[in-house]
Amino acid sequence: MDHRALELASGIVKFNRGSLYIAYIIEVPRELPLDAPVDAEASVAEAALADMKAFCTRQKCEAFTELLQVRQVGPAVVNETAERDADLVIIPMDHQRRYGEFTLGDAVPYVLQHAPCAVLVMREPMALDS
Repeated sequence: MDHRALELASGIVKFNRGSLYIAYIIEVPRELPLDAPVDAEASVAEAALADMKAFCTRQKCEAFTELLQVRQVGPAVVNETAERDADLVIIPMDHQRRYGEFTLGDAVPYVLQHAPCAVLVMREPMALDS
């Protein structure tokens, strides 16, 4: 899903001659310090950010990447959006289920309610039951 969101975002940015800010967010549990080492997740994040940056370079799209360690994803996205004066937030998400029911989780509703700009949520396609 991230790749589809990146393709869409890069197309929008190229069309509008803007720049793209890509954040990989790691949610740190409250029982750990915010700057706690998260080496395994950080190495996955750095590789993903490098791949996304390379894709943007191939697309001739200006992109900036950042790894964030936060307590809650929703408020972090809203804060980054406001700080960067973003025009659009694109949120890729899995088809999540909680207690057997579809859910948007906690972060997506928070961003939809509080973001100072337009928000586009991209949900992965549902798997068809056989």
